[in-house]
Amino acid sequence: MPTEDDKRKLALFRFSMIAPVVNGTFREESKMAYFRAATQTPLLLPNGSLVTYAPETLKSWYLQYNHGGLDALIPRSRIDLGRTRAMT
Repeated sequence: MPTEDDKRKLALFRFSMIAPVVNGTFREESKMAYFRAATQTPLLLPNGSLVTYAPETLKSWYLQYNHGGLDALIPRSRIDLGRTRAMT
């Protein structure tokens, strides 16, 4: 299970991916063009793993950031963590 420090590092990583859009410094013709360009290659997470994201993922991070700031980018634990999810 990730520690709070790991979650904070992941939030900062997510912000680093959307920062050019937040600051308006991206060079592509649109935000979605930037998101597509940024997700062309695998990305190195703070824990050392390589991942590939969809452009829509970065768009959702951008929208979450606009709604709740950096705290909105912190991964949340599942509400049903440790419970059976079988249907009755």
